[in-house]
Amino acid sequence: MLCRRFRFQKNKRFTWHDTHHGEFFGVPATGKQIRVKGMAVDRVVAGKMAASRILMDTLGIMTQLGAISLCATENAAATALRHGMPLVTI
Repeated sequence: MLCRRFRFQKNKRFTWHDTHHGEFFGVPATGKQIRVKGMAVDRVVAGKMAASRILMDTLGIMTQLGAISLCATENAAATALRHGMPLVTI
């Protein structure tokens, strides 16, 4: 995709598997196995990488850790849809 003088590459999708051994966003270690999908987006200028951003499903991580209940997640999604907010899935 071309956007003025920058070129973005969005084809770096990944699935990350790990164990929650330490504090993560204020949630103490649980020892739980988690799985999260994500995507790396790079900005290329003049043939060189100028920036990189990693997007992950943080809400999914927090749900798997038990920090957010699934019911709250589903209610938040339903509320967002009612108000015309787009939901993004990776």
